[in-house]
Amino acid sequence: MSSVAAKGLDLYQVLAPNAYSYLEEFIPVIRKTVQSQVHSRVMTQFQWHDGSVKNIHVDMSLLFEYQKQLGAVVKLYEKRIDWLSCGSRKFFGSVTENKYVQVGVFAGAELTLTFIVVYQQT
Repeated sequence: MSSVAAKGLDLYQVLAPNAYSYLEEFIPVIRKTVQSQVHSRVMTQFQWHDGSVKNIHVDMSLLFEYQKQLGAVVKLYEKRIDWLSCGSRKFFGSVTENKYVQVGVFAGAELTLTFIVVYQQT
């Protein structure tokens, strides 16, 4: 579980607790239809992943914590990329198959040798 979404760091997962849909309802007591409104200093409108527009209140302490956790995940990905790009993994990648074939060609002044090795991991 190393993906951003699996760690609960998807942007929509973070914003969801403070996301409110636009509402329009008839209030029988006053016999009017009322609509929700956004106060620009407290909320902003944000397009949600399903295409709807939500009114979002951004809690700054929650946002700073999100940035800190996301930064840690980015560092983890950078370390993984560095590891994957060093040594033999740079040329061959990491072998994850149960069975794989390695082909080698050696060329000398008068002789070319080709070999095929089949590996079976257990």
